[in-house]
Amino acid sequence: MRPNNPTIVDFVKSDIMQEQLETQIAALEGTGISADVYADGDTLVYDFTIEDEAVASVMDKATLDSSLQSQASTFEGVAAMLPAAIENIDNPAVVVRYLDPAGAEITSMEFTAN
Repeated sequence: MRPNNPTIVDFVKSDIMQEQLETQIAALEGTGISADVYADGDTLVYDFTIEDEAVASVMDKATLDSSLQSQASTFEGVAAMLPAAIENIDNPAVVVRYLDPAGAEITSMEFTAN
């Protein structure tokens, strides 16, 4: 049962999202990449920061775009479940961004429920 008038911020703070984030962070441990998830309006944003310079040197835009495209169905599925968890969400979307060690965006993609 969802709380009264939940927002996407509430969803990000929910136990299920926090568990997923912890799982992602654990999976990324030792890879030189960190993860953060936050809400921006009706958008759920995943920021993956490539912290290791050596990893950043081999993760170019084309490689990252290919990786994002291969994961499209996963992120589209997340976007599709947002209306079930959040009332009054008009245009749910998931944005996945890859950032370099300085925090500059390398690439990003937006996913919506199709």
